[in-house]
Amino acid sequence: MKKKTRFVSAAVISVMAFSAFSVDGSAEMLDAAETASEVSSGVIDVDEKKGYDEAEWLEYKDWFSRYGDDDDDYYDEEDPEPEERDPLRITSDGLIYLPEEKYGLCYVVHYIGRAKDLVIPKEINGIEVTGFYTHYEEYDEIHYFDDLPTVKTLTIEAKVENIPNVFINCPKLEKVTFPDTVVSFYDGLSGETCDWSPGAGCMAFSYCPKLKTVNIPGTIKGINGAAFYNTPWLNAREKKEKLVVVGKVLLSGRRTKGKVVMPKGVTYMAGDAFRDNKGMTELVVTRTINWSGNYIFDNCSSLKKITILNGVKSFPAGLCYNNVPKLRTIIIPPSMTSEGILDLFDDGDPYWDDTSYRANWTCYYYKGTPADKLLNSEYAFASFNSTVLPRKTKSFSVTPKSGSIEMKWKKVSTASGYQIKIATDSSFRHIVKKKKIDKGASQSLFCRVKGLKKAKKYYVKMRTYRTIDGKKYYGNYTKTHKVRVY
Repeated sequence: MKKKTRFVSAAVISVMAFSAFSVDGSAEMLDAAETASEVSSGVIDVDEKKGYDEAEWLEYKDWFSRYGDDDDDYYDEEDPEPEERDPLRITSDGLIYLPEEKYGLCYVVHYIGRAKDLVIPKEINGIEVTGFYTHYEEYDEIHYFDDLPTVKTLTIEAKVENIPNVFINCPKLEKVTFPDTVVSFYDGLSGETCDWSPGAGCMAFSYCPKLKTVNIPGTIKGINGAAFYNTPWLNAREKKEKLVVVGKVLLSGRRTKGKVVMPKGVTYMAGDAFRDNKGMTELVVTRTINWSGNYIFDNCSSLKKITILNGVKSFPAGLCYNNVPKLRTIIIPPSMTSEGILDLFDDGDPYWDDTSYRANWTCYYYKGTPADKLLNSEYAFASFNSTVLPRKTKSFSVTPKSGSIEMKWKKVSTASGYQIKIATDSSFRHIVKKKKIDKGASQSLFCRVKGLKKAKKYYVKMRTYRTIDGKKYYGNYTKTHKVRVY
């Protein structure tokens, strides 16, 4: 049995509180006596009136000293030998904390009190509370606040920036309030999946069956994983809002259908944001996504197309980690960076083993862009089908005539057609003529636009387009030509 499993459930915590870890009962009694002596001597700062069970506290200290403290990784930069931590302590109401007075830091570790309202204070005994203590063993995270049996409201006053995997499966928790310093929910394992989680990374308040009120500050930037999975708060938001947005984070879109357009202002996506969505057929990405959790599109059984609009530099969706059986079309704009394209498919790692399930994917990209170079490089992107979107028209000439303009150009093999715009101003706010030439209808790369005013100055430009699934994707415009009709 892994050491983690000795402390991640309420049942195990209960056993820990009332039973011995050691087979030798006399040795355990000696340990408890020594710890009790420490309490009475003032080494551990607690009041006489305690809001917790003393035996549970002694048992917890013993457990933490054996399995919870991570001294092996606790080094000073100038001293290669492990430092000795300050002793684990407890407040009079049962909040266990780990001070590091040398650095003026303090981490809250666990709560064994019996109060209904739990406050994580800004400081304890004059030391600033800087975060929640967690540690990892063989890539499994040990959680320290799970299954709190009595807590109904949680108020975090400490100026923490990150909320890790902490208050999972608290049976009575109804309300949580965060400080305005919180910017992320992150597990510290780069999205590693817990063996019992529905998806990626941080599961901070998941499976809290009564959690209905959550006050998240607008400063939030990232939620790596299903931090509120299976809570009444998120379930209610999903029923009311097809796209649940908190701050700049798209928290959930699991109930969306058809074509979904990313809302304005969203620059982050939570892990599991669209997980198990059965109705979304296309996603349009309108702006750069700076950071995301994993498994965003896992089991999106109807998703056929992802369109990323020009101007977007990155969209870290990790598509190669997701089960998207009907995905066929991925539109990559010229603006996507090489790093952004790698993150789009596999979170930055270009070397993949299994490529068979991507055989039906077709990536559309523009010639001469980072996508062109990357998709045709040594990387495993070769497993994708790829099609070049039309490049800019070359040798575009414009000749003024009497009441008309003639245009000639060289054909572009990847284009389905061409679009011409004629305006009376260089910014093309006042367009007087707009014309599309379907290459399939006419192979003649010549066009004459009539009905223009004589002695009038006009501005002319052209761009190519390619039609995919009934939608036109345009290349870049040619340079603007200025002519005067006679």
